[in-house]
Amino acid sequence: MSLAPATGVPSQFEAGNTLIFTESLPAFPASVWTLAFVLNRPGSSPVTVTATASGFDFLVTLAASDTAAIAPGVWGFAEYLTAGSERSTGNTGTITVLPNMAAALALSPAAQMLAALNAAILKLTAGTERSVNFNGQQFEKKDLGELLKSRTLLQAEVYRENARDAALRGDGPSGRLGIQFVSPYNQYPPYAPGV
Repeated sequence: MSLAPATGVPSQFEAGNTLIFTESLPAFPASVWTLAFVLNRPGSSPVTVTATASGFDFLVTLAASDTAAIAPGVWGFAEYLTAGSERSTGNTGTITVLPNMAAALALSPAAQMLAALNAAILKLTAGTERSVNFNGQQFEKKDLGELLKSRTLLQAEVYRENARDAALRGDGPSGRLGIQFVSPYNQYPPYAPGV
């Protein structure tokens, strides 16, 4: 059984999944133009796939092996159309690549630093070391407060990363606060002015 193609570029997909969609560009019929779908982001190599003709539309297919190599995050995309020596840009935008939950997930740099910092704090507080090296600096027991402040900042960053990743999957908190007004007349014990 094969996947039914989506219509248009999806807003997100999971790395390691097959991605198939059709793109309709009436000004660029597939019988005349060739479409190259390109994903790119700073620090990464572009991912390019050539679409096939599907009537007047284009059928874009990224195999599971292609998407498995794409790092999670927000990527820019562009559709480049060529006919002979002419080139034009079709749709552009962003697409979110979700992590492949079936593969081992790498720790972010902030999570790696947090683990190293926790190990350094443990060495100092357990009494096994008089000084520790963290992030290229040497710390002693008297510097424990500074290390704890750094840990708080790193914990907050890791929490933000985890919340962002959960929100991309639709599992995260909404970030909305519920506000509720409580009348002083409905409190227990009953409000009694002048008592």
